[in-house]
Amino acid sequence: KTCDLTALEKSACKISFERCNRESICRIRADCEFERVICEVLAAVQFTMVKKVVLKIHYQTGFGGAVSVTGSLPALGEWRLSKRCRMLGYDDGTWSLELRPQLDVRQVAYKYCVSGLDSYMQVESGDDRVLSLEGLAADATVVVQDFWKNSLSPDVLPHLRSSALTDVIFRRPEAKGSNAVVPSGKSSTAADVTVRFLVNAVLVPPDQSVRVVGNAAALGSWKTNAAPVMTASGFPVWQLTIDVPKDQFPLQYKYVICDESGNERIWEAGENRVLQLDPAATTIVCADVPFRMNYEWRGAGVAAPIFALRSRHGLGVGEFFDLKPLADWAAQTGLKLIQILPINDTSVNDTWQDSYPYSSLSVYALHPMYVHLDRLTTDPAILGGIAERRAALNALPKIDYVAMVNFKKQTLRKIFATTKAKFAEASDFKKWLDENRHWLPAYALFCAFKKKYGTSDYSQWTEIGHPSQEQIRELTSPTSAYYDEVLYHYFVQWSLHSQLKEASEYCASKGVAIKGDIAIGVNPKSADTWVFPELFNLDMSTGAPPDFFAEDGQNWGFPTYNWNAMAGDQYSWWRARLTNMAQYFHLFRIDHILGFFRIWEIPAHAITGLFGRFNPSVPIHRNELEPELWDVNRLAEPYVRLHLLQQYFGVDTDEIAERVFTQPRPGVFKFKPEFDTEKKIQEAFPSESTPERPLDEHTLQRNQRLRRGLFKLVQNVCLLRDRDDANKFYPRILVQKTSSFQELSPHEKHKMLTLYNDYFFVRQEKLWSATAFQRLPIMVNTTRMLCCGEDLGMVPACVEPVLNALGILGLRIQRMPSDVKREFENPATYPYLTVCTPSCHDTSTVRGWWEESTETTQRFYNSVLGLPGEAPEFCGAHISQRIIRQHLDARSMWAVFPIQDLLGLEPKYFKDIDPKEEKINEPSNATWYWRYRLHVNLENLVEDKLFSVDVKGLIQ
Repeated sequence: KTCDLTALEKSACKISFERCNRESICRIRADCEFERVICEVLAAVQFTMVKKVVLKIHYQTGFGGAVSVTGSLPALGEWRLSKRCRMLGYDDGTWSLELRPQLDVRQVAYKYCVSGLDSYMQVESGDDRVLSLEGLAADATVVVQDFWKNSLSPDVLPHLRSSALTDVIFRRPEAKGSNAVVPSGKSSTAADVTVRFLVNAVLVPPDQSVRVVGNAAALGSWKTNAAPVMTASGFPVWQLTIDVPKDQFPLQYKYVICDESGNERIWEAGENRVLQLDPAATTIVCADVPFRMNYEWRGAGVAAPIFALRSRHGLGVGEFFDLKPLADWAAQTGLKLIQILPINDTSVNDTWQDSYPYSSLSVYALHPMYVHLDRLTTDPAILGGIAERRAALNALPKIDYVAMVNFKKQTLRKIFATTKAKFAEASDFKKWLDENRHWLPAYALFCAFKKKYGTSDYSQWTEIGHPSQEQIRELTSPTSAYYDEVLYHYFVQWSLHSQLKEASEYCASKGVAIKGDIAIGVNPKSADTWVFPELFNLDMSTGAPPDFFAEDGQNWGFPTYNWNAMAGDQYSWWRARLTNMAQYFHLFRIDHILGFFRIWEIPAHAITGLFGRFNPSVPIHRNELEPELWDVNRLAEPYVRLHLLQQYFGVDTDEIAERVFTQPRPGVFKFKPEFDTEKKIQEAFPSESTPERPLDEHTLQRNQRLRRGLFKLVQNVCLLRDRDDANKFYPRILVQKTSSFQELSPHEKHKMLTLYNDYFFVRQEKLWSATAFQRLPIMVNTTRMLCCGEDLGMVPACVEPVLNALGILGLRIQRMPSDVKREFENPATYPYLTVCTPSCHDTSTVRGWWEESTETTQRFYNSVLGLPGEAPEFCGAHISQRIIRQHLDARSMWAVFPIQDLLGLEPKYFKDIDPKEEKINEPSNATWYWRYRLHVNLENLVEDKLFSVDVKGLIQ
């Protein structure tokens, strides 16, 4: 009454006030003024005004069950499950819910829930549903026909919704269509209904598309070349909005994949879909179940560590840009994946030992050795120095890690000195820096202190302990004395990020996905443990029990995770780590995924893996030992008797007995405190000569022999004590091989073996399954990278069901069967959710393995390859081809081949190469030098068209 609005404006103002009473949208007051209101009114009328939205779904619940909806609207509880809105049920199993969104609502996000009388509730699987309300008439009635998403729905399964498929292999060009209403050839009238079809279809080649074909004229009258083409603007969801006359309902239709001319390629399976007319609807949104087809897509890939790649433009080591020619070759041959090893900075010791790629200085920082220096400078003097060094380093058959890394780091500092002023002011760098402040400043500061003190052992840094976030901000600020060094590390990481991002995008453009690798641990002297010590058990070490790779087990030296602390903040450390990786990778491999079920935890005093025990695990209680195994000290302390000393030390028995042991009673010996662990023995009998402690070759050899015997004795126990509870014990792995066990009575042996088998193979299954279900979902759901697990070694029975339930791919290696009763795996029996391979970086190549044991290869030749007669002495191209063919024919989703094995298909690429020199790692050797490098340039492979054709023919 007090303002000068027209009747229409007053009406709009009233509607706005009634439909949206929030301050941010409508500021109407009793004494509102035109100037204060009109802008809000005009803004409000730009929002989509919807009369009502009706959600419908068909679901047969049990007696007393109900379907409800949770979602973004207040009426749906704003995602609070306790406030979800119950739907109205009908006898035919249809459930319906009417909503009236406010004027400013542009889209509605929601999910369906099912509940029962017993308080059971299940939320449907998959991503949130999103209903767009834009482009609809102001008086529209939108009826949404949904279908329940279960965990086996193709649009929910992780391997089908992964970025490897959606963003790379079936990557679509930029969408040319929109979500707006598409007329059916005539003006929409009251006699028409607007239908929006939505269907998920991921396995559609880039040169093909999905069409909706059906009985209505608007759907082509069952002619595919006349049927409307759906748009893929929200790929893998295809959509089509079209007007259909009401007299053409009910619609019968199907989805079909066609080429650009409308020629059918794949009709979906099953009966015709049917859409009934809802008399009240002006728009029907038909959110269909996914395209009905065989979704067991399979692909092949190549495994190659980046450091091992060789190119004409390299510098003694593979670089990120070398992924480009490798992707070119992969595209030529039909390979869809490049699998690499970890690429994080490992510069812990600044020696060749840093060549080990699984011991990271930071789980975020990239290794400087992968940078392509030429891209970073135009300085003729620097470029000349690079060219000169390139010739020398590239001439080497293997990587000279120290020489290569030192030169690259020295050159990086020269380039930084000439470009730091310009690079630090670049807007794209500043944006990247802001996005990475959760790790980059701390890492750069760590490197600055490492340089200052000459060690990464931060316990020796007298200036600072574990830093607070405030200290990190202060010490990395532009006014800090460390800022120039910090900025240098920003420059290095920015350069690495830019080059890896460019290489990743190039690979994707070629239809080749990249599979990264997550190491199971971090170095104890890393930026991660420095900044977040509460997330790690720094007094324990990770490893693996004895297996195919190492008879004494493995001790990797990484601290174990404090999973309780990680769970306390919703695994934010893992979330950030995975999100960072997703910038570059489309799949990733979890190194030793068994560690997410239980980790082989080794005390700090151990060197081998024999003193490990599984954590978590249900221990053996003292009550289970008594009365048969009453002498717990006899079982839990090293069993040392005179005849064992004589067996291991011979003429040195008296000396060792006097120096290392006490003798509490005749014939019984006990380690002195200064020798009672593996580390103490290692220190007392060193294996290396140092300037501080020079030793001749004879002494070193004698030390090695004595150390080996003492290790056997200190390991000679049946039980390991719990460090916190005197009544809890764990059986020592492979206890039956110890003389401590062998000298028990038959009854004691039986009791000990019963407990042993129960501990390792029975009692833990439920605990380990539950543990994995707590930890692994974060690995699957944080990003759309496809999660693959390295599930080798001592594999519990619960592992495969858990991985299958979560959609994680397992690993199958033909000569490492999970069933110990078999000598070889049969690829024909592999399940779909697996990656199969004939070898990996921890094994010899196919050619190398062939020459290791003539008896083994003879059995393989006859029983697995099915070939008669005597096996050839060497693995020729025809043998490699048969083995690769077996893997390509396997049901596994991915068949991945080390590049050495693929080169084994062409004699000119291996005739002069010793297969022993192609081995990347020896797991039983804790100090292995990772320096393998391809003997052929990638450019040569790309140019070898005949070889590419041969490989492509085999793959296809």
